Amino acid sequence: MDIVSLTGVIGALLLIAVATGGQFLQFFDLPAVMIVFGGTFLCVLAKSSVAEFKAAYATAREVLTSQPTRLQDMIDELVEVGRVARYDDRWMVTLEDRDYKDRFIAKAVRMWVDGIDHALLKDAMLREITEMKIRYEQARDFFGYAQELAPGMGMIGTLVGLVLMMGSVNDPRTIGPGMAVALLTTLYGAVLANVVLGPLVQKISGHG
Repeated sequence: MDIVSLTGVIGALLLIAVATGGQFLQFFDLPAVMIVFGGTFLCVLAKSSVAEFKAAYATAREVLTSQPTRLQDMIDELVEVGRVARYDDRWMVTLEDRDYKDRFIAKAVRMWVDGIDHALLKDAMLREITEMKIRYEQARDFFGYAQELAPGMGMIGTLVGLVLMMGSVNDPRTIGPGMAVALLTTLYGAVLANVVLGPLVQKISGHG
């Protein structure tokens, strides 16, 4: 789990909760949650296939549970692979059993040890890089679209709340629920877009 990202998001949400002065439960409204959170992701699903939907969430989970390998670590690992191949008489067994920091390097080395032709190995690795970039770009676009939608769904909820308020203006006791929807949907949309989805999109872009 990426503790830094998790700490950032949870910390931001806690700061917002603290700012409510202990009245956090007053900021929960089920209709507002349904409009913003449910509406946002249903609209994203409407423009995506089920496969894209699943792939985006799988990529997000991968991003949030792993760290990209640093370039220097990759270079050091490749240098070590070259050293073993040159000086270790049992280099094939050593490289096969070695624990690698980077999954891509591990796959490339093991294919090389298995005797795959160099041209085929290069094509396979280039194809995997291309597929990985496409997968990350699709996930970034998926959650980026959700980020764009969230404030709009908040505005829709605000309009719904205002209509509810105007429809019950003669009965002050029924104005509260409409007011809650009107205000909280805007809040939820801003929080979803800027606190949750914004960092996630940047995280995916950094991995890709």
